[in-house]
Amino acid sequence: MMVNLIVSNCSELWIKGADKFQFLTENSYDQAVSYELPLERCHFGPCRVADTQGTIDFIENCLNKYLSIVASRLSKIHGNGHGFWRQVIFFYLRDLISNAHTVFTQIEDVFDPSVHNLHIAALPDKVPLYGVGGSIEDALFWGITDEGREYYAAEYFRTFYPGMFLEKPLTRKRW
Repeated sequence: MMVNLIVSNCSELWIKGADKFQFLTENSYDQAVSYELPLERCHFGPCRVADTQGTIDFIENCLNKYLSIVASRLSKIHGNGHGFWRQVIFFYLRDLISNAHTVFTQIEDVFDPSVHNLHIAALPDKVPLYGVGGSIEDALFWGITDEGREYYAAEYFRTFYPGMFLEKPLTRKRW
């Protein structure tokens, strides 16, 4: 039996002919109804949300470890001082770590490669995880939208399960 693991409400990545559908998103019931998925084959069980203090500690530990390293390297390459670069990259690095940690934790809690199948988002021309967005809108888009969530999940599957899943383009929705 093939179970489609659904990471977000980006329905163009859903496998419509799956035997069952397992949703990681909290607001997926309405999406399943609107796309006329058979509800008896849908699992909307809650994902374990990581312990809040544990998540905060994880993010703070990463920031304490990497912020100085990255700021120091940027200062050596571009000048402007270590403190300048710490301020410039703090929020971006914090959000990157937080978003990736959330998605990765949710996937690791439920994913079983022998049971689940999914389509993953093909990388766009402007790769969200490896460069700062061209605008505030781009940064917000990758951080808080279903499409951004799909790219984090795709990066997880590309890294830990290379070549296992079909990559499909994802249409960026305006908001």
